[in-house]
Amino acid sequence: MRNAREIGGRRLSQESSIVARNGNQMMSLAALRGLLSGRAIFTLLALFTLLRVQVKTFADDPGLGWHLALGRFIFEKVSLPIRDPFLHHIGEAPRWICDQWIADAFLYGLFQAGSWPAVYSVLLIVFLLSFFWLLCGFLRSSTLSACAALIATVVSFKLAQVHFIARPVIFNVSFLVLMYFLSRRMLERRTFSKQDFVIPLLLALWANVHGSFVVGLAISLFAASLLCLGRVFRLELKASLSCVLFAIGLFCSTLLTPYGIGLYENILSQVGSAYFVGLLEEWRPLALTSFEGRVFILVNFCIVLSLLGKIRKLAALDYYEYCVALGFAWFTLQHIRMLPIFAIVAALPFARSLDEIAAVLARKLPPKGLLVRFFRRIEAHETSAEPGAGFFAILSLLFFAIVFVRGELPLSTQILGPSHEKFPHAAVQYLRERSSATKERVVAAHPNWGGFITFYGENSLRAIIDDRNRMRGEKFYREFFAAMTPTGDWRSFLAEQEADYLLLETKSAYGLYLISEQTLPVCYSDSLSVLFALGEECP
Repeated sequence: MRNAREIGGRRLSQESSIVARNGNQMMSLAALRGLLSGRAIFTLLALFTLLRVQVKTFADDPGLGWHLALGRFIFEKVSLPIRDPFLHHIGEAPRWICDQWIADAFLYGLFQAGSWPAVYSVLLIVFLLSFFWLLCGFLRSSTLSACAALIATVVSFKLAQVHFIARPVIFNVSFLVLMYFLSRRMLERRTFSKQDFVIPLLLALWANVHGSFVVGLAISLFAASLLCLGRVFRLELKASLSCVLFAIGLFCSTLLTPYGIGLYENILSQVGSAYFVGLLEEWRPLALTSFEGRVFILVNFCIVLSLLGKIRKLAALDYYEYCVALGFAWFTLQHIRMLPIFAIVAALPFARSLDEIAAVLARKLPPKGLLVRFFRRIEAHETSAEPGAGFFAILSLLFFAIVFVRGELPLSTQILGPSHEKFPHAAVQYLRERSSATKERVVAAHPNWGGFITFYGENSLRAIIDDRNRMRGEKFYREFFAAMTPTGDWRSFLAEQEADYLLLETKSAYGLYLISEQTLPVCYSDSLSVLFALGEECP
């Protein structure tokens, strides 16, 4: 009897080990299938393209310097500046509304923790996961096929790369994806729930991160309005009142900043200037002949085709999706900076249109044909092998581990930070090393170099202008560009601004003119920049 028990125990143990071994093998196969899924492959390809191509100009935005300088100011002073502390002003500095202060403090915190590799790696992963984890995940939860969701995600990612720059604007992707789909789900349920109160909280945070929160406010108010109209038509007046109160709460949540309603005045001051809209490249119309323009046309064609197919039976949710997508398509035609926003809000109707086109083709093709069976197998594989949150968590942790252990980005060979081919590193270092600790030096340079001088000047150098056009105003910009030419009244203008030095591009018409005239002492020059002394000898 005892031997029988021992034999039975051994058999049970062997069976358990076989089951465990088979379970481990199945888990390994599932993990391998997850790595071979289209979503995982395209995530890795997107990471590769960002590292090999996009990071080359990642830190070349002219505003990065003053964003980091503001973060440094917040860390050192533990407060926000009331007036501009960076540029040199004649008289009292103008009031400054720092509408991106949380993001600026975060960027500088990253810079302090791990210099440029930390800034690059965190922002890169945030941008990547916003599309292939957040956006693609939301699309998959909207009863779309895995293939359509993945195609729409890849297209959205490609269109939005225009805003892959080291500035707070990169955080808009995550905020917008969350705002769009949370508002849509509120409309889909046709009623409010506790989770809808995440929307005003998200808006309150977004309003302190970037001025594009107004886009999130607009699409959430639109969803609340459609919900309210539906209740009014059903004569649910008490319920419609709750929609009105919710909409008021959405707007009030954006006032939870140090500036209140002044934040809106600050945003309108830039958008309302035709001069600055024409001056800045990001406010120019989208070129339809470019690659992005052609993809834009294709996406809109598919969306309009889908809309025409169901024009007579549109529900409130359809109105929300199509109106938001086509509305921002119109704004994108006017201003290219709207392209990333359009890419995100158009992803869902675009993916839906792809599914509808595929359904029509499936009905036209032989049901057991090679093409139909191929796509069915692809869809079945993508559905069963789709990577979960664990894949993206492990990818992020592995990437951060490589960056922080090696102190550099993998697959990247260039020097990180503002490019040495576009920004005057050597000239600014020359001035900083020779500047007095008791007297700040005022430098006149192009607005694109102003933020760089502010950050790398380390409180010893002050530019007279940078790319914060709302800070200097339209009048000063016009005067600056009119004076800073070989034929302009640059001597009087620079004297009025109390500038000590003039920093120009060596090969610019203005720089070549002053070099040939030899009217100003040349303190430093290289292939990129030339530094002139104004009214005194070189240090």
